[in-house]
Amino acid sequence: MPNSRTKTPRISETAVNTSSPYTTVTAATGNVTNLNWAAYIAAAKALPASYRQNATWALSVDAFSNLAGLLDTAGSPIRNADSGRLLGFPYVVSSDMPGAGASNRTAALGDWQRAYTVRRVTGLRMLRLDALHSDTGQIGYRLISRVDGRPVLTEAAVVLRDSAT
Repeated sequence: MPNSRTKTPRISETAVNTSSPYTTVTAATGNVTNLNWAAYIAAAKALPASYRQNATWALSVDAFSNLAGLLDTAGSPIRNADSGRLLGFPYVVSSDMPGAGASNRTAALGDWQRAYTVRRVTGLRMLRLDALHSDTGQIGYRLISRVDGRPVLTEAAVVLRDSAT
């Protein structure tokens, strides 16, 4: 579990993959490559109230770009670039999340401290590579750290999926 010494886990395709255990909200038919505003609202409503206070959007690069083009009924942009918020929640853009495409999960909203945990095995392993750069008289080093992660509290996050058609 995350503690004061543990950083917030990086939200990635691993956390929100094709076999995601999280609640999934699918965009309406016809939204294969562009999520519509109603899909974001449905995802926000699907997240239980007890997890909304610490919730953060995770957006793929495509989902973030799509938001820039969405307009409200008055013709104003939906996303205020200066606020750093979407429907009142902060957001992060993750290049690790899949791009837009049929049935891809391109956006997620959740309290990631509760929904997902990263386990870091204590200690680093260092290898000294004497022979690798011997032709130049240099010595190389390699540090190895072991980590893994898994969903912990699946109701603490909602995944937004592009339409299949």
